[in-house]
Order: sequence, then C-alpha cells, then structure tokens
Amino acid sequence: MSNQKINQAQIQNQQGWQSPTLANGWIYYGAPFHTPGYMKDTLGFVHLAGLVKNGVVGYNVFTLPTGYRPGSTIGFATYCSTGIASVYIDSGGNVTFPSGANGFVFLDGITFMAGQ
Repeated sequence: MSNQKINQAQIQNQQGWQSPTLANGWIYYGAPFHTPGYMKDTLGFVHLAGLVKNGVVGYNVFTLPTGYRPGSTIGFATYCSTGIASVYIDSGGNVTFPSGANGFVFLDGITFMAGQ
C-alpha cells in the first residue's frame, strides 16, 4: 500500500452502501438491523453489513461485483442463530454461509482488501 494521505475529495466522494441481490431464499432479517449491503472505502477495503435469514445453507447469499472481490477465498467468523459460524467469500465474489442454522446470520464487521 502506498504512503499517500487521504484528501478531502476522497472523503467527500466516499461510496455509500450498495444493496446486493439476495439469492437462494436469503432475505433481510428486518428492523432494527442494517439491511444487507456492501461498500468499498477510499483505501480499497470492502465492508459488508446486515443481517440475513431463511436461506439455503451452503449456497450463495449473494455475489459481489468485480472490483469488490478478494483475490482468493477468505473466511470470517460471525454469529448465526445457533452460535459461532463462518462466512466464506471466494474470488468470484460468492458470499456463502457454508453450515449452521439459518435463523439469522450476521454480515456486520466483515472487512477485507479488494483483490480484483
């Protein structure tokens, strides 16, 4: 990473949250939780947020677009309705909840450097 400073224009042009198209039966959990979303900050880090439920475990929750994907598959610890769980994101942008209960799955706090 270069040793550049963030300037005022970069802060003012910071991207807002984008809404993914949820797949395989996954839906927004509901208020008061953040709607599912992703964004890339001015340093190139991708952030996920939201709470989803009811989808098919082991299948895609949603797919991140090109430019928001990691360079290789990465995994994150999160919480689901039965406790600690994982979320995987592959280089194709597939965000997957591989196992556990689908009563809810937190996406909040998942952050990584975009790799492609």
